[in-house]
Amino acid sequence: MATKKKPTREEFAAGMKKELAKVEEATKKVEEEVSAKAKEVKLDATVKAKEAEEKAKPKVKAATEKAKTAAKATTAKAKTTVKKTKEKATAKVAEKKSEVKETAVLQFMGRDFAVEDIITRAKEAYKEENKNNTLKEIRVYIKPEDNAAYYVANDTYAGRIDL
Repeated sequence: MATKKKPTREEFAAGMKKELAKVEEATKKVEEEVSAKAKEVKLDATVKAKEAEEKAKPKVKAATEKAKTAAKATTAKAKTTVKKTKEKATAKVAEKKSEVKETAVLQFMGRDFAVEDIITRAKEAYKEENKNNTLKEIRVYIKPEDNAAYYVANDTYAGRIDL
């Protein structure tokens, strides 16, 4: 059998350098090919993006016009609503200004009795005596000669308060 001759260190290193040079050359070729493909893809993507942008421009313009029209309509509607609200508020203010404040005072034998206070006291007296019943209606009869006010609540309950 023939034996293989082992290469020397220098021969081995030289062989490795040749192989390394081949690998580097192949790597360089692959990098160039990849770079060229990447440029093609990038250019293709740029062209497609520009085409898509051109196609979208009319749609964007139409949407913008539609939004402007809607905004104008909303603004007009809001102005109308504000005007109506202002008119209603003005009418309410005018109505309140025309209201007359009423006060009734009963004078008897040198004493003054505010009718509103007597009615309020009659309501309180009813509520105090009838905690479970709701007051729906009350009629008050003021009788100064008896120094009293009589009341009828809900057409069923009668009571008296002192003046």
